[in-house]
Amino acid sequence: MKDELLKQIKPLAEQLQTLQEQAERLGIFTGDRELLECAECGLEEDVTADGFLIVCRKPVPGTDTGLRFTKAVENKGKYLCPVCGKPAQFGVS
Repeated sequence: MKDELLKQIKPLAEQLQTLQEQAERLGIFTGDRELLECAECGLEEDVTADGFLIVCRKPVPGTDTGLRFTKAVENKGKYLCPVCGKPAQFGVS
């Protein structure tokens, strides 16, 4: 019974992973992590009403700068600010 359920679930999980990767490539926020901010530069992530991930400056929320935080190569799970290069913090206030 358990093996049969795993056989049914595995293709669905793989399909979900593929869809999540496609959504991320399109710029859609999949909600798999907290939003980021850089205290140094005043940049923060936001999600538009239609689900797109943007980066804006704190004084002008909702206006996309076109910049994006990048994953740190040497530190898995860490992101770097596109302006100053310092590590970003999770949990936009």
